[in-house]
Amino acid sequence: MIMQAKFEPTIIILSAGNGERMNSSTPKVLHEVAQQALIKYVLELSGKVNSGCANAHIVINRELEGNKQFQEICKQYQVKTIIQQERLGTGDAVKTACDSIDALRDLVLILYGDTPFIKPSSINAMAEQIEKGADIVIIGFNAQNPTGYGRIVSTDGNRVEAIVEENETTEVQKSIRLCNSGILLVKKDVLLDFLVNAKYNRDKEFYLTDIVGCTKNKICTYIVADEEEVMGINDRKQLYVAEKYMQKVIVEKMIELGGTIIKPETSYFAADILISRDVVIYPNVFIGKDTVIKSHARIHSFSHIEGGCIDEHAIIGPFARIRPNTQIGSKSKIGNFVEVKNSTIMEGVKAGHLSYIGDATIDNDVNIGAGTVFCNYDGSKKHHSKVGEKSFIGSNTSIISPVIIKNKATIAAGSVITKDVDENDLAVARARQLNIKNKSKIK
Repeated sequence: MIMQAKFEPTIIILSAGNGERMNSSTPKVLHEVAQQALIKYVLELSGKVNSGCANAHIVINRELEGNKQFQEICKQYQVKTIIQQERLGTGDAVKTACDSIDALRDLVLILYGDTPFIKPSSINAMAEQIEKGADIVIIGFNAQNPTGYGRIVSTDGNRVEAIVEENETTEVQKSIRLCNSGILLVKKDVLLDFLVNAKYNRDKEFYLTDIVGCTKNKICTYIVADEEEVMGINDRKQLYVAEKYMQKVIVEKMIELGGTIIKPETSYFAADILISRDVVIYPNVFIGKDTVIKSHARIHSFSHIEGGCIDEHAIIGPFARIRPNTQIGSKSKIGNFVEVKNSTIMEGVKAGHLSYIGDATIDNDVNIGAGTVFCNYDGSKKHHSKVGEKSFIGSNTSIISPVIIKNKATIAAGSVITKDVDENDLAVARARQLNIKNKSKIK
């Protein structure tokens, strides 16, 4: 769902945790679900809430500050970073951010870098609560197993009386299934008043959840989201659960767009793939990031596609591999055990089996026989070849790039092509066969 109206809050994304439970050298927010870093989901949400990420700020630690991948993501989204020098709780992280932001907007939205699936519709619902008079709005969820979560103690009418952490709950409160996600929308003045007056605990920490009890005479309400939407990812098991959830979301989106996904539980899809209506995807397929599949295309089993565009009525596979920067034209067929990389395949091209097409442009209606290899790498750099329309490449041909094969040329099977071939020419480049009488070694 697209935001109904952009209300342009200041957005603070808390991402300063070290993520020890991931047991990884990769910072937690850079772990991927559906081939997309967790922090990217949060930044994309931020861009939908506002007009881009100009009002978004990420609170980070020193580890993230020096991470090249993270720096590239920040540059891509044009988001600002703020360093929390010491880990003194979520309240301290927000205070660090507010002290560093030149001008807070009237509303402040607190998100988390490891909670990637918040929907724009939920942010809309929070904004509506503010319009109705709330000062603070939190996202709650009804947990199947609430153990470990902060409980929302509420009255009728969605009013929040307190958020009670697990270790402070009474026996009665332990039975509450309504839990706090940590996502918060708050009026600027209310937040600043809390940050000024909040007291650090004996561990020299303070937490954002304290805002409910520390802001007397202020109205705090909640909305309820699905538990899957607000899941936080802190360890490998939760990453696995998140992956399963996201695959379900992606498949449902593709079906809504008019695609047929046969046995989707056997296949894998990246978060950013785009498909059109009447696409058919057979079982056991991997479709990675930066992939576009247009209408009526068919992707057969055991095919691997990543970073390519598959045009209308094209057929891929089975057992085909499409690598990045590849365009497969309308009505073309890339068959079993054919690999295509960094190439443009135009309309009506047939490469049925057992071939490698790398760094090439193949014009319309070309036939590429079995065992054809475009030898594009000379040991130090790649070279590009071009095949003109309606040409025929015989089986077991090696094309030593760079060469140009012009329109309607024919390459004899078994040839090694090292020179350009003119239009309508027949190229034969193979050793002459020599039969020596009575020299067979078979007794």
